[in-house]
Amino acid sequence: MANATEYISAPETAKLIRKALKKYFPGVKFSVRTQSYAGGASVYVGYTDGPLTGPVEEVVNGYKGATFDGQRDQMNYHSSVHPEDGRRVHYGAHFVFVRRELSDAATTTVQDAISAEWGVPFDMDANMGGEYGSDRFWRARGQFAFALDFARSGDFTRADY
Repeated sequence: MANATEYISAPETAKLIRKALKKYFPGVKFSVRTQSYAGGASVYVGYTDGPLTGPVEEVVNGYKGATFDGQRDQMNYHSSVHPEDGRRVHYGAHFVFVRRELSDAATTTVQDAISAEWGVPFDMDANMGGEYGSDRFWRARGQFAFALDFARSGDFTRADY
């Protein structure tokens, strides 16, 4: 059958994701792992510092084999076009998750940029009151990721931040 959809396993999907990430983000080290569970599999992409999560998600989202509709409590499976040869495929990983971490050095860069820009000493640990591990801490850490992107832009006059 000429138009048959080929199934690509989750580990093979992870290999394709690694290849795409190397192509679009050369020099960035990504961890790409699969997890199988009853009823499916997922791919987890992790990295430290590096690009924003948005561009990484744009690259990897095409490798999802399904979406979940919470309104209907329903999994929706779909096929895709293989990026290398255009054949119709179904990726075995239902979901692809991206997680970006900030190194201590990056956090220091952000703290220094904030301190320099606003002329106020800023220390994440002091400002968070020693709440490492709390939800408040991790929400603030996410805001630091945004602040790091802001600091890296080098343009502190932009109004769209």
